[in-house]
This record gives sequence, structure tokens and C-alpha cells, in this order.
Amino acid sequence: MSPLLRDRLGSLLMLVFIAVLWVQRDYTSPFGGMFPDTIMILMGLFIALNLILSFRRKPAPPEVSAAPEEAEETASPFASRWRVLGVIVLLALWTSLYRPLGFAVTGTLGFAAIAWFLGDREAGLRGLARALGLGALVSLVVYLVFDYFLLVPLPPGFLFD
Repeated sequence: MSPLLRDRLGSLLMLVFIAVLWVQRDYTSPFGGMFPDTIMILMGLFIALNLILSFRRKPAPPEVSAAPEEAEETASPFASRWRVLGVIVLLALWTSLYRPLGFAVTGTLGFAAIAWFLGDREAGLRGLARALGLGALVSLVVYLVFDYFLLVPLPPGFLFD
């Protein structure tokens, strides 16, 4: 089975699964289904878009040779394991400091640390500033969604108590 056919069959299966969930939904309150319905609609739209775009012809990608440091990293099977281990350590620190420091601090630093660790660390201060900006933006979006849209308060931490 080709990867394209496997993707198309997976997309169709996911659309059927979402349709079954949509038909069976039954909520106890008028707003109880707002979040699951939104997720099902978005998933259905993105999966349908993926299925439609799978029938377009794609131009052949140009041959690109890997940079020397990328070639070394992909050549070693342990390099990706160290990255996964690093992310696990960062997530453990994030979750252990979440309540005492609050979401604003740990969210910004956690997202920034993971973005910097998995991104281009050779960019120096510019890459670090970009990671901190991304961390602050993602934290702000998550905070606004949880606090104003879902009405779920996030821990403020001792800085904002």
C-alpha cells in the first residue's frame, strides 16, 4: 500500500469517526459541548482539506544536500534520543514549577526553552529572543483561551498573588 493511499484511507476513517461522534453527542448543559463541538468541526475541516489536497499533483522536490552538522545529527541514532530526553527533562521542570511560579512565568519559560532546544541553537541571542517571544505569545494565547473562553483559571503563582 502506498503512503498516499494510506493517508487517504486514514483521512476517510477519521471523517467517519468524527461523524459517529457527532451523531452520538449528548450534553447535559447548553455550553457543555462548546469545546468538543469546536474541536470536532476543526478536525473535520482540516481532515477534509487534507483529503482534498491529496488529489493535487505535487511538483517533484529539488535535491537538497544536508548541511554537515545536520548530516552528523541524523547519522547518529543517539542524537535524537538526547533531544527527546532533553525535552522530557524540560517538561518535568515545567510541571514541578507550575504551581509555585504560576502559568505566566512557567508557560513563557517552558515554551521558550523547548522552542530554543528543538530549534536553531546556533543563532545565539537572536534565536533566544525569538524563542522567548514565541513562548510569551503562546502563553498569552493559552491564557486567554483558558481564562476568558473556557473560564478555567490558571495558577497565578507567587509573583501575581
